[in-house]
Amino acid sequence: MEFWYADDTGFYFQTSGIKEIPSQLMGNPKIEVCFIRYYDGPLTMMRIAGEAEFIVDAALKNKVLEDKPALRAFISRPEAPKIVLFRIAHGEAHFWNEEINLKPKEFIDF
Repeated sequence: MEFWYADDTGFYFQTSGIKEIPSQLMGNPKIEVCFIRYYDGPLTMMRIAGEAEFIVDAALKNKVLEDKPALRAFISRPEAPKIVLFRIAHGEAHFWNEEINLKPKEFIDF
């Protein structure tokens, strides 16, 4: 699974159809991911939790191929797995770093 991008419609991810994660998320779409910033200041994490929404949109599939040209070679082979796109459009997020380690979490709905 690879983070692709985020905008006001959600956090977008791309993965391969041969991996287990697409079928796991179809069985249970609840997901939590963690982003880590470990440079330019203290180590900081942002965790987001929500439900995966699968995306079947040719325009977005073309956009991911434009944004990630290495995927073109990967999917051009006859045995290549399909690209699976999903997003987390709604949920909650919170931040963590050592400075706020023992404080109660402050959740942000998105």
